[in-house]
Amino acid sequence: MSLSKTFHYLVQPKLCMHIILLSLLIVLLQYFQSDLLFQRESINNGKFWLLLTGNFVHTNTYHLLMNLAGLSFICFLFKDQLSTTLFYLSLFITTLSVGLGLYFFNPELIWYAGLSGSLYGLYIVAATSAVMGKDYLTGLPILIVIPAKLLWDSQHTGLTDSSAALIGAPVSTDSHIYGLTAGILLSIGLVISLKASLKE
Repeated sequence: MSLSKTFHYLVQPKLCMHIILLSLLIVLLQYFQSDLLFQRESINNGKFWLLLTGNFVHTNTYHLLMNLAGLSFICFLFKDQLSTTLFYLSLFITTLSVGLGLYFFNPELIWYAGLSGSLYGLYIVAATSAVMGKDYLTGLPILIVIPAKLLWDSQHTGLTDSSAALIGAPVSTDSHIYGLTAGILLSIGLVISLKASLKE
């Protein structure tokens, strides 16, 4: 079986419905924002779930809508290339990577909220899926644009300052790095596992 056919077989058409339901859940979680934020002191006191939940609450309505838009574009661009199983696996690993990364490598950061770090990783995995399914027109530009955007943001603080004003909090570029790194490692693992399965 060819790599393209194998990947097409793994893809499920329900991705958009799952993203819609997840988006509704994220909106609901906003009502419990203060209890779900990544808060270093609370994590130190044993509330380890905040490493994950902090990714799913946001600082204000603009921040929420901006990340929900990013999530919805995954459906628009990759609904035929990304399985729901891979989507949820990637979501879990990227959000956990962001939480752990911020906790261990950014000790100065007291609190954090937002899905943007995870989105960087999700887009890398989805784009890799598209390329493996031979949708180069969609996948390759995303694989170039996402890292390029992160590099641009790290070199030009003006854009991040504008975003910070809108979301009412500093933009954590490091969270984007952790999410992107997790997405790259996941993508490498995906390529290796699929190629190994074809040899069996």
